[in-house]
Amino acid sequence: MTMTTTMNTTSTRADRTARTVRLTIVGEHGEGIILDAHVDASLVERITVIAEQTPHSTDADLPGDRPVDHIVRRAIRFIDCNYASRIDVGEVARRINVDRSHLSRRFHVCTGMTVKQYIDMLRIRQAERLLAGTTMSVTRVAQRCGYASADVLTRRFRAVRQITPAQYRSAMTRPTAPRPETGPR
Repeated sequence: MTMTTTMNTTSTRADRTARTVRLTIVGEHGEGIILDAHVDASLVERITVIAEQTPHSTDADLPGDRPVDHIVRRAIRFIDCNYASRIDVGEVARRINVDRSHLSRRFHVCTGMTVKQYIDMLRIRQAERLLAGTTMSVTRVAQRCGYASADVLTRRFRAVRQITPAQYRSAMTRPTAPRPETGPR
């Protein structure tokens, strides 16, 4: 199921802070519904910020040119929406109602990675965004990304990026040195 959101500002004089939000929800087979809601503009702003900060995968994110079947797509959708929770392969399999071993095999055949590797990939991407774009502590970043502790985040981050989260933040937030002026004096 995919969801598309379009926002249109209302033009009523009484309430200039409200917006009409149109949600289009499309199922796997093309069926869909459209919902219109009148909501406070500040809520729309918060939802937009959250949506922009949430990593969403596409088939292009997956390695190779392997076809992705419906079970794997359902698993990916569940993981994309729940990576910040403490989920594992067993939880993903339970939530999409398939056997854990079957999911693991199909996921690996279709993506070239394990379910755990995919979850870690999303979590690390989100950790990178939070480390570069916020002043949250590494402990808070770990919690927001679904890791049990800052130590677990640091181990996983170092395994993938070969540096610690603190080193990554430092490298991303370090101001660039001014360039010396060139030209005639």
